[in-house]
Amino acid sequence: PNPPVKDITKAKIALVTSGGIVPKGNPDRIESSSASKFGKYDIDGVYDLTEATYETAHGGYDPTYANADADRVLPVDV
Repeated sequence: PNPPVKDITKAKIALVTSGGIVPKGNPDRIESSSASKFGKYDIDGVYDLTEATYETAHGGYDPTYANADADRVLPVDV
């Protein structure tokens, strides 16, 4: 394994998910099944993925709980 990060305040951290979380309205029109592209979204300054601002574009699971609180799939609120 890689060595531990010495100073986390200077590290660049990426969060990656296959849960289909996108900004509300899916502005990039990512398909919910057999997607032909992926999204890359800056979440700098985002501390909570709310129902008003994020949703899921994923056809492989029931989106009810992810749409109610996208932090369940991509937990930026911890």
